[in-house]
Amino acid sequence: MGSIPAAIHSDIEIEQWIKVEVIAHREVWVAVDTEDHPLAVMVLHDGWINQLYVDPAWTRLGLGSRLVELAKSRSPQGLQLWTFASNVGAQRFYERHGFVLARRPAIGR
Repeated sequence: MGSIPAAIHSDIEIEQWIKVEVIAHREVWVAVDTEDHPLAVMVLHDGWINQLYVDPAWTRLGLGSRLVELAKSRSPQGLQLWTFASNVGAQRFYERHGFVLARRPAIGR
């Protein structure tokens, strides 16, 4: 999708990591439509939004905002997250929801 770099792991490696690590050890929320097709996924762990992805066809309809509000309610002590530097749209989205830039990694190191 341009704003997210290409994966460095194979689909099989990613699937295995999701099964063994994500589903087993993290809080996973999936938004589905009336036919149970996934529209968005959010993964929470230790005060972090580890993953938040919304199907591009469902962006700008409030689904991501509802998931962020859910995350805030699940972690009232505060939340952290990171985005790819190239994902400016995600950065704007999170800023609209009260997140502030804590640091930006040095480029070229």
